[in-house]
Amino acid sequence: MPTGFATNGVCSPESVNGNRDACSCKDSDSLSADHLVIMVHGILGSSSDWKFGAEQFVKRLPDKVFVHCSEHNMSERTLDGVDIMGERLAKEVSTNFIMSLRLFKKSQIYAKISFVAHSVGGLVARYAIGRLYRPPKEEVKEDTSGNGCKEEAEGTIGGLEAMNFITVATPHLGSRGNKQVPFLFGVTAFEKAAKHCKAYDNDQDEAEDNGSHDKLEEELVRGLSRVSWEKIDVSFHRSKQRIAAHSVIQVKDQVLHIEGADVIRHMIDKFLT
Repeated sequence: MPTGFATNGVCSPESVNGNRDACSCKDSDSLSADHLVIMVHGILGSSSDWKFGAEQFVKRLPDKVFVHCSEHNMSERTLDGVDIMGERLAKEVSTNFIMSLRLFKKSQIYAKISFVAHSVGGLVARYAIGRLYRPPKEEVKEDTSGNGCKEEAEGTIGGLEAMNFITVATPHLGSRGNKQVPFLFGVTAFEKAAKHCKAYDNDQDEAEDNGSHDKLEEELVRGLSRVSWEKIDVSFHRSKQRIAAHSVIQVKDQVLHIEGADVIRHMIDKFLT
């Protein structure tokens, strides 16, 4: 692994692909971390947008997480549509980590995976998760008497145990009132992302799309209600940077947007490891 840079006990090594990732500078902590955290930026963003968040995760959970900031959909590539960006993210995660688990840390194998995303990155991550999801398979195990019994394993994200899906300022139900979703991504792309918010089912054909926004919204709500989730409302009305609240909540700039640091801390406090 090429030499990277370190700050406050957090190493940001440069991988063979040129990516920047965050892990503990202590070898013992880094090698024990088996939880892969994928951070996804928003529209017209870059992998550096999550730099502060990535470093905070590693500082607070040094022996548990290895953070990768996605970089395959940066800048103008965020205008390509949710489905195209989702395919890129799925390929990025699969190629760099799932298919090559020892790429960054040769003695490390990841067992868990989480996604943390900002803005449209949440829609992209949802699409990618749908592509990487693998349904549970029945396993036959012998009991103490030697008899076989079937146990149904949990579904996985590319073979890794799914832990957290955290999004900030993501329009999961769209922004139809301002016509932002059709303008930026196209209705078709957004509907494709919606279909991937629910578990992949090999035995169920995709429902035909009738172009109804109301039915799409109902499907999104049903999909989100199938798993336990928590919504946290955050207000920056009293912030000096309230006009930039969309960036403050992510702490895109550590100096200008530091008022959003509490949001990052709350994420980590609630993070399942």
